[in-house]
Amino acid sequence: MFCSTLRRRPSLSTLIPLLTSSADPRLQETNLQTHDLALPTQPQPSHTAQQQRPTTQPFLILTSSSLHDPNATERMNRFSTLTSSPVPTIVFLLSTSEQSDATGVHGFMELQTHLHPLPTPPPLLPIPSPHHLLAILRTYTTAPAPSPSPSPPPPPPAATLSLLPHVTATAPARPLSTHTTNVLSDLCRSVREVAVLAGTEGGRGVLGEWLGEEGGKGVAEFWEGEWMVEGF
Repeated sequence: MFCSTLRRRPSLSTLIPLLTSSADPRLQETNLQTHDLALPTQPQPSHTAQQQRPTTQPFLILTSSSLHDPNATERMNRFSTLTSSPVPTIVFLLSTSEQSDATGVHGFMELQTHLHPLPTPPPLLPIPSPHHLLAILRTYTTAPAPSPSPSPPPPPPAATLSLLPHVTATAPARPLSTHTTNVLSDLCRSVREVAVLAGTEGGRGVLGEWLGEEGGKGVAEFWEGEWMVEGF
């Protein structure tokens, strides 16, 4: 489902035809109170006989221009309080056309600044352009979740991000440099988000723009084969 209010946002005019013509998933236009898009998620394998109910994942779609909307902060605050599962995620379009837009990178960093003070900041997923939106979100919503285990406890975000220098095909001989690791940690809040970007052509383009050709290629090659085998 997608919210009818998207039609009133000029910066997303190129996105509407893509949503209305989508066949997989087929999206219904409706009125969503707290978010812009809701996509069905893949049920996770269960060890019990009880069949899991289909679920949807809510997304809030933002652009550089929407950050200056007087209601943007209120919408982000309200969205961050949602407690649904899968976790609500903010999508940020780096460009609203098919051309690279430098303001998108600045807007993405500005958005991170807005989200940082929130008690529970939602995950933030950068998307190169409207054309790449549904393909990347299909991958994002079908990515397997980690199997629950009573021990050991899941590592805190800082421990997870400490793995970032090693998510390159050149590791362990040549892990990512400190600078590249810092840039990658600004772009993605978890190893899972890195894997999602590396799993699509558009996402690999984002990695190349942010990390440089060599750095982006190393990260993309690291995840080749890992996507289906490891399940991150």
